[in-house]
Amino acid sequence: MILDIQHPVSSAIPSMAPPPMPLSEYYSVIRKILPDEVIVPDVLFDGVATLLRAKAFFENMPGDIRERELHYMFVPQGHSLDEWLHSRDDLTENFSYVLDVIGLPMHLERFTSRTSLLEEVPSYCKVHFLGCWKGYGELVGNPRIRSWDTSLPISAAQVGMYLRDQTPLYKPHLVEGAPVNSAAAIANIQFCKKLLE
Repeated sequence: MILDIQHPVSSAIPSMAPPPMPLSEYYSVIRKILPDEVIVPDVLFDGVATLLRAKAFFENMPGDIRERELHYMFVPQGHSLDEWLHSRDDLTENFSYVLDVIGLPMHLERFTSRTSLLEEVPSYCKVHFLGCWKGYGELVGNPRIRSWDTSLPISAAQVGMYLRDQTPLYKPHLVEGAPVNSAAAIANIQFCKKLLE
């Protein structure tokens, strides 16, 4: 299971990007969810701030989390393809000792096809697509793509749906700022994790 600090839909506009979650809250969520992999905090569209945030994440990490055998995904950021490539370079140079996965966010599709960026990811890294831009076709025939994610467990929890009890015919739309039934969210995450195991 991958733990992500999701950027709300309105943050597709850089000036509307939300403030980052305090690291203390993120550490608390890691303790509660017990993920296998953690997305290192990034700052939407800002490669320099992403590097600083990643450094702070590891420098301030409590010992109990540091001792867990977690995998780490890094998500390079930028306002352009060149900025994204520079962010990728900064992250791979500074964190090669813990870098397991590079996440490719959907907003890269504004510059180029994410599948065309697979060759820009170091060969020792796995690749994860953050969200699905073009549907399942994006994943077909690309063995470098290890995984892609969905907000289904959380969006279902927003409407009180327990995935273990019903199979949705569609993914409920994730509503920014809407309350989430935390019991349903945790149950849905655990259910999805069990299915994958």
